[in-house]
Amino acid sequence: MKNDYSNIEISQKHVKLRVVAFIVAAVIAIGAITYGVTHLGAKEPGWYEVESNGEASTIRMGRELRFRYRFSGKSQAINLELKELREVYTAALKRCGELLDPVDRYSGVVNLAALNQSVGVDLHVDPALLPVLQDALERTARGEGYSLFAGALYAEWNSIVNLADPQDFDPLRNRDEWARLLTAQSLASEPEAFSLTVVDAERAIVRLDAADWALEALEDMELSGRILDLNLLRDAYLIRLLAAELEEKGYHKGYLIADSGVLWTLSECETVAGTLYGLGEDGPLPAATALLGSEEAYCAWHAFATEDGAYGWYQIEDEAGETLLRHPYLRADLTLSDKLRSVAVKAADPVEAACRALRLISAADGSEAAALADGWPAAWTLAGEEGLVYFSEQAEAAGFNDDGGYGWRRA
Repeated sequence: MKNDYSNIEISQKHVKLRVVAFIVAAVIAIGAITYGVTHLGAKEPGWYEVESNGEASTIRMGRELRFRYRFSGKSQAINLELKELREVYTAALKRCGELLDPVDRYSGVVNLAALNQSVGVDLHVDPALLPVLQDALERTARGEGYSLFAGALYAEWNSIVNLADPQDFDPLRNRDEWARLLTAQSLASEPEAFSLTVVDAERAIVRLDAADWALEALEDMELSGRILDLNLLRDAYLIRLLAAELEEKGYHKGYLIADSGVLWTLSECETVAGTLYGLGEDGPLPAATALLGSEEAYCAWHAFATEDGAYGWYQIEDEAGETLLRHPYLRADLTLSDKLRSVAVKAADPVEAACRALRLISAADGSEAAALADGWPAAWTLAGEEGLVYFSEQAEAAGFNDDGGYGWRRA
């Protein structure tokens, strides 16, 4: 049976009242929606994470970096400045990351990869790259465990520590891997293997040279083109370059921090804190902090992962049953100590902070650590002495403190 609605009467009472009520309700709804949309992106003054805009190459370059910036003013102004800064940061990150890439070349950029792939050729490198190369060469010449020519060594080491199950490929168990690391280390340390010459500093012309036998060794290892590599100081050099570009563009109120532990504050950055972790029975725990003002560098490296699921850190047992901690901070002379569980160092420059941290974390024991850190603002924890943090004489005055709850002991 069909329903017949033709005779239903619509009430005509209070038509005007209903129309007014409808209009009021619509105005309220529109106002609520407008308010919600307007305030959805509202910003209060304070610290904000500045992310790159999502370009594929930039994501790859910046996945290990964070940039935090302090904004002031009204919400609209903050949103506008944040958008502008995101574009500036993306462009700087892309440019600087490509410049320091030892493997891939990019259109219009003469970078590390270009040098690695042009042995024996005079190249006009990007002017921003020249001081990086000169600084890295000087640090290589000091013989303190760093080498600009250790590209093959770090390519091999990273291929081990970043495996899901690296124990079977650890040099302690895998003699083939040990032999490959020894070969790569000998190439990095042999003066006749590789050299980098600044042909014309004013025009930024440099030349990478290599002995035929060294190139053949790389080819045998299937690591051709892995010569120059900033390796353990790469994040520090990248942060230094990024900071210079941000400052030049007028951005001074933030800081850059790499997942590897390098931190650098810009010229008008308010106080921020770097954290040193210790290894407790239940995992990593904050052990100390270091306060940083403007234009200060900090580097904290740990022989253990500070986050679950992080690659680059693992454990392995030796023949005596002792547990050894493996970490990414292998020196170019194959020194890999785990006696210092964690280290933190302050310096006036991010590269110097990272270089000091590399020397400190490689110490054989607490006495060597204390001797190395003499004159540095530094703190560290030692294997077998959980619950204690050691500080150098200069650490307290430089802003280090033990508010993590660990015991404080002067080295």
